[in-house]
Amino acid sequence: MKNLKLYALAALAASAFLVSCNKETVTDTPSVKTPISFVAFGEPQTKVTLDFSQAANVRWLDNDLIAVFDGTARNQFSIDTGTNTGESATFSGEVTAGATNLYAVSPYSAAVSQSGTNLTVTVPSSQTISSSTNVDPAALVQVGIVNNGSIEFKQVCGLLKITVSGDNVREIIVNGNAIAGTATVAAGNGEMSSRSSTSDSISLSYEGGANFPAGTYYAAVLPGTTSAGNFSIQLVNTYGATWVKTASSEVIFKRLKGLDAGNIDGSASFARHITNKDELFAWGQNMGKEHGVTVYIDNDIDCGSDPWLYSGAFDGILEGQNHKIYNFIAEQPAGACMFGSLTGSIKNLIIGSSDGSSWDNVSTFRHSATGATSGLYVAPVSLLADGAVMSGVINFAKIECTSESDSQAYLGGLVGHLGSSMAATITNCKNYGDIVNNSTYSGDGQSRMGGIMAQCNGTLTASDIKNYGDLTSTNGRNTFIGGLCGDLGAGSVISGTNVNEGNISVTGGSAVMFIGGCFGSIRGSVSSCTNKGAVSITSNTNNVFIGGVIGNLESQNLEIKDCINDGPVSINVVGRSFLGGIIGGCRTASVTGINISGCKNNASVTSVKGAADIGGITGQLWTSNTSAINIVISNCENTGTISSTFEENAGGNTNNLNIGGIFGQLDPDANSIHTVTGCKNSGTISSRGAMQSGRWVALAGIGAAGGKKITVSNCENTGNIVFTASSGTVNQTLYAGGIMAIFSTSSAARYITLDSCINRGEISSDRGTKPNFAGGIVGQTNDKGYGNVKDCVNYAAISVTSSLTTNRVGGVIGVNYCAASGNSNYGSVSDGSGNCSGAIAGQNSKALTGHKVCTSVTVNGTASVAAGATPDATWLCPNNTGSIACTVVAHSASE
Repeated sequence: MKNLKLYALAALAASAFLVSCNKETVTDTPSVKTPISFVAFGEPQTKVTLDFSQAANVRWLDNDLIAVFDGTARNQFSIDTGTNTGESATFSGEVTAGATNLYAVSPYSAAVSQSGTNLTVTVPSSQTISSSTNVDPAALVQVGIVNNGSIEFKQVCGLLKITVSGDNVREIIVNGNAIAGTATVAAGNGEMSSRSSTSDSISLSYEGGANFPAGTYYAAVLPGTTSAGNFSIQLVNTYGATWVKTASSEVIFKRLKGLDAGNIDGSASFARHITNKDELFAWGQNMGKEHGVTVYIDNDIDCGSDPWLYSGAFDGILEGQNHKIYNFIAEQPAGACMFGSLTGSIKNLIIGSSDGSSWDNVSTFRHSATGATSGLYVAPVSLLADGAVMSGVINFAKIECTSESDSQAYLGGLVGHLGSSMAATITNCKNYGDIVNNSTYSGDGQSRMGGIMAQCNGTLTASDIKNYGDLTSTNGRNTFIGGLCGDLGAGSVISGTNVNEGNISVTGGSAVMFIGGCFGSIRGSVSSCTNKGAVSITSNTNNVFIGGVIGNLESQNLEIKDCINDGPVSINVVGRSFLGGIIGGCRTASVTGINISGCKNNASVTSVKGAADIGGITGQLWTSNTSAINIVISNCENTGTISSTFEENAGGNTNNLNIGGIFGQLDPDANSIHTVTGCKNSGTISSRGAMQSGRWVALAGIGAAGGKKITVSNCENTGNIVFTASSGTVNQTLYAGGIMAIFSTSSAARYITLDSCINRGEISSDRGTKPNFAGGIVGQTNDKGYGNVKDCVNYAAISVTSSLTTNRVGGVIGVNYCAASGNSNYGSVSDGSGNCSGAIAGQNSKALTGHKVCTSVTVNGTASVAAGATPDATWLCPNNTGSIACTVVAHSASE
């Protein structure tokens, strides 16, 4: 029966043979034996406490053996058949002839020697529980004196009660001071007088090496005191992981007394210490089977270029202690990752480097399948699950996909994917490993690449994440690529100091692509992100969204602040593209609000071949949403060169080309509301090439095309604006402005305002086949008359060298249909046609009041009316003479 089988029992002698016993040395094989028998039973129950008082649990078993010392020999006694009542039993055996004093030890295996009335016994340090007992019979050591044919056994040990509630405990280790081993005890009362050959630990295991079933178990412990901090209980789980609980005060065990350790595994957090490759690989294949384990990497581990195998999810804690795991290959189909799924945490681990500063030239996570696959994650961690945490993890291993058939691959420097409706955290993590997708697959499907994470469909909280690895793709289905994350989920928050220094290079492909120095596409807010790597694509695709920090915005309300781009952004594509120093563009109809603040681009933004919306901060923010969209761009700055070279009749040239120091184009939807304030541009804005007929080129220091309801205020441009024509002949109108190129609206409710803006950048064009509409502040205002240009100042020269009579060139406005007041021009105005140009407006249809013109202004045009134009000659100010109402002021060099 499965009860506490205590062999601490007393004895009744059926017959006693009194023999003398003065010898201290005994043997197991005396020359002459005399048969005897007696009844053994336990100590009176009134003397015991705790579990010793459970009389019903005290049982003899038929196969029990005891030792009887007779002064000469240790003799083995066994139970007579039919005499065992459980609480008492008759034992029979032989003693040395003539022996008068007999001393007994139970069980027989515990008996060592006799010296007078003292017995030397051993309490084993390894104790095994069987299915029918909850204590090891061999550990319940008892001693007694044969008296008048009976023995009353006295317990030597105390008990430690241990309750196990689960089924994951393989071994229980009790640690203390000399709690097992050999001891000398008095035969009459079991009291210990000395000990030797002691052990400071007791290992408790279950029969057959199986796990302990849930239940209560006991360890027999030698009496004594364990000092504070030295007593502990250690659990070992199925796969060798351990958990230790240490007592803070001293622990005292007494003979015949018990202590209750309680439910020891109820809150246990198992730990595993990995010191070498064999332990690491063995754990890797079992990590998905053990739970709640804390794994410690105690040494740097060289994997010997062997393939890494894993078993799936990890829900514990991996503490790398800044050690390195290197020289391994993790390849599909065995598993292109180190962790299949993480629901726990990984901390302070270095992957793929032997020195902690460079790649080991071996470690690789690779997808190389030749058969059809879908949704494969190639990364140190395939999937982050809800609650997962990564902190202080550094990867140097290469991430690559070379498969022939792959409809959906996710390549991440640290993580492949975070699932929807899940939240995870990544802090202070870095990737140095190059990420390469050379898959030849060209069918349906979308792939993702990210320096830290490939795709996030859930909610990611990240801070202080950095990527230094290059991202390279020749696969046409890599639709989301980001230096930090390819596709960032809604609700995600990126803060702290986050940097990408890896170069991103994409060639080939025909799919829509979203590429960003930090994020390919976002549905969450980001701040304090910096890109220092070059971002480029060469492709025949259409609709490329590419940004120095973010490729595409895709969410309801987004906030992007304090982001910096220091890496060049360039495209060479036939189709239409959207590129910006910070943000490429916005493609989805779900966006309802965008707030961009404190962002700065310091690098060149370059487009070759196709038409594009290009901006130092954002190329395009344009959605198909029919509800009101609030777009705010504030206190942003561009210092990089923004340029486009397009080819005549190239496929993408059926679209307009919009280039601005801050933005290329904002949403022209009737319900969109935009505010641009406090922004600066000092980068040169330039374009060269020929567009197809019916499409314009718009160049501006702040924004090229501004939508139907926008306010641009307190902005300043100091970058030159240059258009250089190609040999093509199918050019369309050029709109160029120091602040804006063109804006249009259709009703009084959709009003456009330029307020208190300054231009110091020169504007020039040699465009000779189609009109040039250029102004120091704006090229052309809307043709419905709903707008206002006020209190703006131009200090720079505006020069158009072509002789087209359709040119319109003004010191403030090229073509004006709106209200304009309080503006000033201190720059020269030059129009090669000698036609419609003016110190304030080249062509005007509104009353202009309160303007100022510097006396140094020279206007080459005349007051004549060009064909199709209705300028107000009074306001053209030809040669700064004639009937003008503007105030002529002196211009100092300090202005």
